[in-house]
Amino acid sequence: MASIASERLQDMLDFWLDECRWHEFFVNAHDKSALVDMKIPKVIYNWSIFTEILFDNEFTSLDPEQWTFSGNDYPSFTSVAKMGTVPLEMFAWTRRSRVSYVLPKGLQRLFVSATYPNVRWEDVLLPFDSFVIVLEEPFRLEEEDGVWSEFDAILVTTYDGDGDVALRLMRRSLVPAQVRRFPERAVRRFDITRRRDQTKAREQLIRHYVEWREPLGLNPEGRLTSLFMCQFDSPHDRVRIEPGDFARQYSSSELLGRTEAAWRFDPHSWAAKIVVGWCLYLQSMSSSNLAWSQHRERVQFRRGRRGLTGVITNVDHVCTILGSGTLDPTTYGLSEQEHREGSSFFVRPHWRRAHMRREPGTAPDTPKTVKVPPVLVRKDLLPLFGLVGGTNTRVLDEE
Repeated sequence: MASIASERLQDMLDFWLDECRWHEFFVNAHDKSALVDMKIPKVIYNWSIFTEILFDNEFTSLDPEQWTFSGNDYPSFTSVAKMGTVPLEMFAWTRRSRVSYVLPKGLQRLFVSATYPNVRWEDVLLPFDSFVIVLEEPFRLEEEDGVWSEFDAILVTTYDGDGDVALRLMRRSLVPAQVRRFPERAVRRFDITRRRDQTKAREQLIRHYVEWREPLGLNPEGRLTSLFMCQFDSPHDRVRIEPGDFARQYSSSELLGRTEAAWRFDPHSWAAKIVVGWCLYLQSMSSSNLAWSQHRERVQFRRGRRGLTGVITNVDHVCTILGSGTLDPTTYGLSEQEHREGSSFFVRPHWRRAHMRREPGTAPDTPKTVKVPPVLVRKDLLPLFGLVGGTNTRVLDEE
């Protein structure tokens, strides 16, 4: 059974791919003379190789000029521009953690109700450059008249270069899986029709697009907002994550004409408080040992569904998370590790989260002041084309 994090990420990726594919077809349905004055972003021609790039470890980063663009610069492609950072977010998650945390209701409510008056950004240590937090109790919000959405996952991403941190609230799909993808019959029909009549092919393509998009309702990618912006925030600044703080990210002209449900910022504040609260909560723990579930296979050397090395090489499983575990706050760092003997113990490639340590040579009671960034463990086992299996960790309530 797929995890919620995998499902939401796959929905977002599929929707972005389908939008790009339709726009590429739309461009191809025009005569070359009609394209002279049409500005076409590079991603419209690059989207088809994106999943292969995610698996190709020769690519260590993405060029924003190749994969993102502004709707103001390309007015004919605004629907894709609204999802402009999806390639950067997917690249960061697949390459720098593939980790999700499932938070219980108790912790979630604790973080949302908390205030952080004395916390500064430098006090908040993100465990990974990108990770997902799954909410056991989703946010429910009426975004349109009579249309309620449930946001049950939060994708956190630190962008390359500028260091900005973004939050994406991911909503549960309102339609079944079989109608979420752009229909293949429309693709086949377009390829046949455009050889005979480009005008007719273009009309058919638009009709199929409308038939596909209308049942979907609200976009599967959810809501995107900034948690930390280097242009305006300093590590020494106080953490600002109340609803009014997010409202200030937008100009009055951007809010003009929107309904209250469309621009209210309570969910952004709730998500930010959960992320900051979870980061502080992780930092408060004294160890990095996981108390794995009792049903977990003890003989980790055995071949099976997860494979010998837990590496994903099939592009169809780009959002699949292979590993699963539990984190018990009451015994975290105190429980004894499983008994490991000889060659039966095998460490698969995985990302070790960021943490704090003491200065070398200092006393055991000295405060931990040195930040250790995330580290890829057993990188030598990762092939040139492949991704680490990742881990879906369920956090137990303290009660």
